[in-house]
Amino acid sequence: MMDLPMPPGWSRQHKPAAGEPHGWIQWKGTDVCMDVRCVCGSASHVDAEFAYYVRCPACGRIYMANGHIELVELTTQEKTSLQDETPFSVVTGVAVQ
Repeated sequence: MMDLPMPPGWSRQHKPAAGEPHGWIQWKGTDVCMDVRCVCGSASHVDAEFAYYVRCPACGRIYMANGHIELVELTTQEKTSLQDETPFSVVTGVAVQ
């Protein structure tokens, strides 16, 4: 098996601290819709497949789309209101070893 090089930017991505709630997106060719803000101050929108990297339309900077996402725990009140709201679905993860 051939060793593949690490993708550009991979070694500099923010990784959550041990024990910090987080998720990891594994792209499987599905569409992504995201709003992007660049350090230059520009805001843009992306609708694409395979959005591993995003280019700012204003200044041309290229960013790696970090697969780590923050998980924000809901308060008791927020959980109650979520159960009353129908547009949002809650998925249950499958335990891994």
